[in-house]
Amino acid sequence: MKRILILAAALTVVLLSGAQTAESLLGAAIHQEEAEGNLTAAIAGYKKVLAQYGSNHAVAAKAQLRLGACYERLGDADARKAYESVIRNYGDQTEIVTQARARLAALGRPAVPGGLAVRQVWADPGGSLMGAVSLDGRYLTATDWKTGDLAIRDLTTGEMRHVTSNKSPADGNAEFSAPSPDGKRIAYGWYRQQHGDLRVINVDGSGMRVLYSDPQVRYVELSAWSPDGKHVLGVLQKDHHQRNEMVLIGVSDGSVRVLKTGGFPHFDDMQFSPDGRFILYSAPQQSARDSDVYVMASDGSYDGPLVAHPANDHVLGWTPDGHYALFSSNRTGVTSAWRIRVADGKPQGPPELIRMDLGAVRSMGVTRQGSLYYGLAIETKDVYTAEINSENGAIVTPPSPVAKRFTGGNSRGQWSPDGDLLAYQATRTGGDDQAVVIHEMKTGRERVFAPQIPNLFLNSWLPDGSGLIVGANVRQAGPALQKIDARTGELSSGSVPNPQSRDGKWSFRWEAAALHARNVSTGEDRVIYSGNPDNCCRVSIQPSPDSTRLAAAIDNKLVVISLPGGESRELLALADGERFAAPVEGAVTWLGNQHLLFTKLKGDASEFWRVAAGGGAAQKIDLGIRQVSELRVHPDGRRIAFTAGSGGKSEVWVMENFLSRSAQ
Repeated sequence: MKRILILAAALTVVLLSGAQTAESLLGAAIHQEEAEGNLTAAIAGYKKVLAQYGSNHAVAAKAQLRLGACYERLGDADARKAYESVIRNYGDQTEIVTQARARLAALGRPAVPGGLAVRQVWADPGGSLMGAVSLDGRYLTATDWKTGDLAIRDLTTGEMRHVTSNKSPADGNAEFSAPSPDGKRIAYGWYRQQHGDLRVINVDGSGMRVLYSDPQVRYVELSAWSPDGKHVLGVLQKDHHQRNEMVLIGVSDGSVRVLKTGGFPHFDDMQFSPDGRFILYSAPQQSARDSDVYVMASDGSYDGPLVAHPANDHVLGWTPDGHYALFSSNRTGVTSAWRIRVADGKPQGPPELIRMDLGAVRSMGVTRQGSLYYGLAIETKDVYTAEINSENGAIVTPPSPVAKRFTGGNSRGQWSPDGDLLAYQATRTGGDDQAVVIHEMKTGRERVFAPQIPNLFLNSWLPDGSGLIVGANVRQAGPALQKIDARTGELSSGSVPNPQSRDGKWSFRWEAAALHARNVSTGEDRVIYSGNPDNCCRVSIQPSPDSTRLAAAIDNKLVVISLPGGESRELLALADGERFAAPVEGAVTWLGNQHLLFTKLKGDASEFWRVAAGGGAAQKIDLGIRQVSELRVHPDGRRIAFTAGSGGKSEVWVMENFLSRSAQ
């Protein structure tokens, strides 16, 4: 909306002055291209800019590049000439020339055997891989995580612009999003606290309306539009993720038709066939660790497997003619792109390999020209230990990685109650293989347990040190917890005990926006801290080593609460744009009995801080390493374990000219 107001203001100035500046004339043409979708008028506008202001290279180069993009969208051969003109006439406009070369390179690859090409189109989307490409290949939808806004990335110019206008992520944030078939609207999920709804907005930021909202639905995961633009396809997550519904939601009236009901992990990667008759989707196998690919008739008359294999298979999309389904699979040992011929929703022959070793990808859609866009998340992280002086916060022993052999995929370090062992979670092969490793601190020997459970999540040690609690998502049963025996690796049912004071007298829980303390011997239960029931809460709780106090990070506040009385003292409040790490990532922990350590997140960066439990200014601690999280203090009060790494980065790639390929 802000962009439209600026353009409108520019046009008003033009009318009043009787003359058009280069910038205003270019802005008017961009408005016709982006907001109105009138490519013919936009082409005329760009030509006018070039005719009147060809000597203004900064403006003319942009006009020439956009002229080429309009021709390309129309399938006009003049697109190549327009891009060549940018390179030939505006060599001083380095960034624009680079973009023109990229578009020429894409146009220059013939769709014949041997012509398959893979190229990067966006080097750093800031973690926003929940969007989709427009069918004409003109733009990608994305989330700007600095503000939470829905945004558009122009794939010709590289320009990023907001569609919504948040002041901060506190206003809510966009997540899964997809352009309509005509590219004029965007459907997207919008999330605040524990609730999400589904919205539709015009690409120029106007006409926003809430399409679907239900307080009982925690999350709306959008997948795709129907080819006729009348419905959007997605998943409604209910009952704390234990019940999930694949639904079609009417764009005109918000009506909901349930196509399929399941548990968690839920259906994923849903995509309509180009004729709208069928829906591809991924669903977990019985083990719930890996997925298969299924196809459903959109009228509900058929639902069955398309790709059933012990490997992990996920939908990538359809070819534009609807003759092939595209999917990823790790059946060769690495995640690669495959295709299988489909007729009337049934597989025709065996799958064919398209491209080896794509990495852990998420499809962002297939254009009408047959280009597959996909996001790639890249992250390296490891568990480190260090020694810190509890009195002054100085680093005594610098950080050292725990794992010596397999690095880059280790996290969630947990000290055993006696401090002799450090358990951590290890991820291998693009996230498909997960294990729990128990590291002996004195000898360096390690025990590796690889339970065949989905989405492994190392939670905590049992209080007696006999085993570990791990999280798992079991099909049709919602999130589940199991115990791993620390000696044998044997699995059994388990539960996470509430945090307890070290002397064993008190246990603590957060319930109904209040912190409860329960006397273990008498059963007495009392509220020792009350939060805001209308806006609550991210909570991390840590009892002090001497069992006299409790530290709690509650939303943006850090408080210390005395035991057993419940008197509280606020130590600090975070500034706007800052937040504590998630509770499972070690938001706050005690360093001895007099100081607290906490992890503060600012945008994509994390910071490690120390503050006195009695109050005073917080002290930033530099460990000389990036992205510190999941902080844990050894029982001796000196050594710490934490996760650190690259912090993760994202890339968007496109695979072109692969439709005639059978293998690569």
